[in-house]
Amino acid sequence: MLDHKTDRSSIPRPLQRLKEVLFKRQTLINELNFTYRRLLRLLPAIIKRVEGEPVAMTLRAQDGMNEMIRSRLGQVATAHGLPPEACTCEEAEVMVENVRHADRAARTRTDRSAAVLEALIGVRAFLIRAWDKLIGNLMPSDQEDLRKEAQALQTREAELHRELISLAQQGDRPREAG
Repeated sequence: MLDHKTDRSSIPRPLQRLKEVLFKRQTLINELNFTYRRLLRLLPAIIKRVEGEPVAMTLRAQDGMNEMIRSRLGQVATAHGLPPEACTCEEAEVMVENVRHADRAARTRTDRSAAVLEALIGVRAFLIRAWDKLIGNLMPSDQEDLRKEAQALQTREAELHRELISLAQQGDRPREAG
């Protein structure tokens, strides 16, 4: 007769794995929501200080997109039992604070615009990576609509990122005399 020992910890392993995956998904949703909420509080104040510039128009449009993305994330995540919860995300906090610091540190509107754009480009890159992590944690078989929505929102975020880069590059070009 074979002496077969069963490791008690091996029995709930699939359940533990599922719990870890759900925790990771929830954490990523919370981080995304946290970042968008912080941007929604910060951008209106910055827009007032860069008023009259192409940067202000872009930031105003991006502020509206931030609200739309945050809202859609909340709706689809809630439908899947993963509603965004209050949290703090140290990395996102640092990224958004960099935007605030860039806004406050610059002395001229031109310098402020350039510094804010650079900091926002970093926030957008962070958000694209966060969306990528969330998408990687969603199984196509069990959460296809959440996955598709996350991919669509990541695509939208990438468009916002490209828009900022394009605007920053325009600001780097020498002005034509005329």
